[in-house]
Amino acid sequence: YDMAIFQSREDDLIRIATYQHPCDAHSIRILLESHGIQATVSGEESNAVFGAVGLGDAGLVGVEVLVKRADVAQAELIIDEVPAASEAIIPPWTCDCGEDVDEGFSVCWSCGKSYPEEAEQN
Repeated sequence: YDMAIFQSREDDLIRIATYQHPCDAHSIRILLESHGIQATVSGEESNAVFGAVGLGDAGLVGVEVLVKRADVAQAELIIDEVPAASEAIIPPWTCDCGEDVDEGFSVCWSCGKSYPEEAEQN
């Protein structure tokens, strides 16, 4: 049979990150999408099931962030910037779109806009 159907394709979905909590995975998805990279989150259902029986916190399951193979390199560069940004303590803030964003989050969950950097200097 034709082995070409098993070859890698640019639109294959590749896992680039795994998180324990769906909120963390969706924050990264929103960040990537704000940079024009289509991303999806997978594994929330398994995480919820294992969490309900007390295994979610054991790290046995994770919520994955997936991007197209063609976007992996750029997505990894964007994600690599996140830990440095998350070290700063970010107070609760209101995004320009009107949404209230909880303490510690540097990206609006609703529109994907980043915390205003000029506010950090005040």
